[in-house]
Amino acid sequence: MSGKGKAGKSASGGKAGGEGKSQSRSAKAGLQFPVGRVHRLLKKGNYAQRVGAGAPVYLAAVLEYLAAEILELAGNAARDNKKQRIVPRHLQLAIRNDEELNRLLGDVVISQGGVVPFINPELLPSKSSKGKKEGTSQEVRREATLVLFSVMIFVIFYNFEATFDLFANSKLATTFSNPGNLDTDIYGDWASEDIHVSSIHKQQEEKEDNAGEDTMWIKSDLVSETQKQVIFGNINVNDGFMKWGQDVPQTKLVKHVAGFSIMDNVIMCNGTIFIVTDDPLSFPSLGSIASSIGNPHESPRPGEWEFLSVEQARERLGSYGGLIQAVSWLSYDMTPNNYTLFSLWRTYSSLNTSASSEHNLLPPPRRLFFPNIPTFKDPRSAPTRHRSDSGFHPYLPKAAFPTLGLMYKEDWEDYAEMEVPFLIERLVVADLGAAGRSTDDVPPFAVPHVGLDASKEWWEPIRQNLAHFLNVEDPTQNPNSKNEKTIVTYISRQDATGGPKLRRSDHSALVGALETLNKNNFEVYVVSSEGRWTERLSAVANSTVVLGVYGEALADSVFMRPSAHSTLMEFFPSGVFNRDAEISAHSLGVRYIGWWNDQQFQIDSLPPVTSGSDHDEELQIDATAVVQAIQQVVTRT
Repeated sequence: MSGKGKAGKSASGGKAGGEGKSQSRSAKAGLQFPVGRVHRLLKKGNYAQRVGAGAPVYLAAVLEYLAAEILELAGNAARDNKKQRIVPRHLQLAIRNDEELNRLLGDVVISQGGVVPFINPELLPSKSSKGKKEGTSQEVRREATLVLFSVMIFVIFYNFEATFDLFANSKLATTFSNPGNLDTDIYGDWASEDIHVSSIHKQQEEKEDNAGEDTMWIKSDLVSETQKQVIFGNINVNDGFMKWGQDVPQTKLVKHVAGFSIMDNVIMCNGTIFIVTDDPLSFPSLGSIASSIGNPHESPRPGEWEFLSVEQARERLGSYGGLIQAVSWLSYDMTPNNYTLFSLWRTYSSLNTSASSEHNLLPPPRRLFFPNIPTFKDPRSAPTRHRSDSGFHPYLPKAAFPTLGLMYKEDWEDYAEMEVPFLIERLVVADLGAAGRSTDDVPPFAVPHVGLDASKEWWEPIRQNLAHFLNVEDPTQNPNSKNEKTIVTYISRQDATGGPKLRRSDHSALVGALETLNKNNFEVYVVSSEGRWTERLSAVANSTVVLGVYGEALADSVFMRPSAHSTLMEFFPSGVFNRDAEISAHSLGVRYIGWWNDQQFQIDSLPPVTSGSDHDEELQIDATAVVQAIQQVVTRT
């Protein structure tokens, strides 16, 4: 396919030679592909009224470049498969694994390319039974030789070990069988109980009650078989695939309020979430379930969320797909929120209104998708990359939701680019945009708190998970709990770089007034909202009273110790109020007191919701009035 023509005659009739030698159009263009032949085919095909002289040159150059690219990639595929020559399968791999080539040639059928279900049988070459039989026999002989060799080695070494044990020198055996005190020096003399992951300090191993942060006990008898079944289920490595044939799983709506839904058998494919049903009117509108990507004020667009009839699902989704088992959570928002986990668990807990903290029958969620939040928030790679804000501290799900895996935008795109439908067994959806479009009475995250019924102790399993992780003692299990001090935690925002905070003088006055409580059977903690997560949460989880300036930091107050005196106090600038912390406290049975300087308001006297104009303003608070209110809260019956 060089395109070179035969040597022509010179003007004088002699043979052309030297500089008079003719060149093909391909040679003039420096190409291997036949420019002249391409030109003839262009004119023969009548692709245009006129085919210029440059068109075949450019087309031949493009074809030559594509051929070189495909052959190079196919050669790499052959080398990876340890083959000496390129076969159609390698061409198929080269095209499918390159994004641009796949877009250009993705619909081209390559005979013997490895996608047999999509190749017409008449295009397949006839196979030689003789060659196949010879190849098969060679493989069988090779495998049989390896098996016989392995068995022979095993028999030799087994007999060698048995013979050595029988005839070994008894004196030599005696010398090595008595290690003296060497084992004690190496391993110590403590006895193993259950599964004990220990530090090197012997004093930390003497008593279970003295186990600290460096020692972790895993009691096998603490987890019943029923609990193991709930946690781990019967899922094995081969259960990630499902063939449904013509019976495409239909979506079932389990629970719903605006922006928060629980559905079974939801299918995602190519980045679109499909609700498969022949009765779409039995479902809420898509705008009540989710929002459009990039615009939380609009309903989902086609290609983001769609309804499919069963017949449409058969045509578009095929007869099989991946299976995402158990419970999955989906936060569809682009802006993180501190109450995301709080609201998702409230929505999920509506499935078990009779559950208690001791007998929670809900299987734990397995994964939380953030399809619109990337893993890292910095656009370019840096030595230390900054993870995107998900609305909660990275440590929190690992402590309070230990079975929950976080999956971000990149993971969601991986599922989309696989071009395979995935069936999600149970999906709990949270979309604050959809919730906000439905109501102005409560914050969007609070819609499930007022719209879905749940057990009185719906949050207690999660709070206990965090308390156990932080080694916070449960007062109900302590016989001396009546004599315990009342713990008060002030979450200070004075170290924050932005946002509302107390005036410096008022902050100092409040800290001083709180310290006077230490004399009256109180224990006071002052923790920074910017400080260590474990220090802050340990204080909150021990506390009966939590107080601080309004904002994101008070979202941690949902983990305070439950009691008849549990109280949250929130400080606002005069004339400013929002219900975020108030609604979360009310849903947990925690008393709420808001403050404007020396004026307090409770659940029956809340002011209207009003946003502040200056988010970095300093506000005033009457420290004496706050301390008196704390004393009244604790002494009330």
